[in-house]
Amino acid sequence: MNEMKNLVIVDAANILRDDRGCIIRDENQNRLVQMRPERLDMVIKHIKNNGGKAVCILRNGTYHSGKKRKDSDDPRFGDWTLVEDGIESGDIVKVSDDDDMYCVSLALQTDSILLSRDQFKPEKRKYTDVNWKRVDELRVSDYNFIANQFVSPELDRAMSSIISKSCMDETKTSLDLTVSASVKKDVKPHERN
Repeated sequence: MNEMKNLVIVDAANILRDDRGCIIRDENQNRLVQMRPERLDMVIKHIKNNGGKAVCILRNGTYHSGKKRKDSDDPRFGDWTLVEDGIESGDIVKVSDDDDMYCVSLALQTDSILLSRDQFKPEKRKYTDVNWKRVDELRVSDYNFIANQFVSPELDRAMSSIISKSCMDETKTSLDLTVSASVKKDVKPHERN
């Protein structure tokens, strides 16, 4: 299977900071920022289990912010070794700045699903030459974490469609090569051009 056709570009910060269902507040009821590497790991496993290849784009600043809290007992910060393991395996890629545009550019270049809740409003103003209509078509923003599981029927449908198309393309190419090879075998040497 061609991995380029099965890429799912993941806005890693969206997933790491997604605290829906596990919100922690301070004494004034202000929502506190969290980093949930377990959730990013769930997304990566979900994509792989459904035949895709996750490419999680993570801004260096977000990476360093999480890394300096890796040994913290603070319940807002999860197991940072999951992020380190993802970087080592290639599932997570660190970028300097403008991680959102790295996600957008890669999704457009590879015509891949883009998992992100971002609306990209500042980027749309700054990068007017980008095909934002296509970005909206590629973007999957409807996902949630329910019962400690990543759930996204929209992503599952999009992946199913792309992966089945990819398999059909591979089957057609394989059949074309087989037919081509058998036709050449049936042609007598004096009949070839």
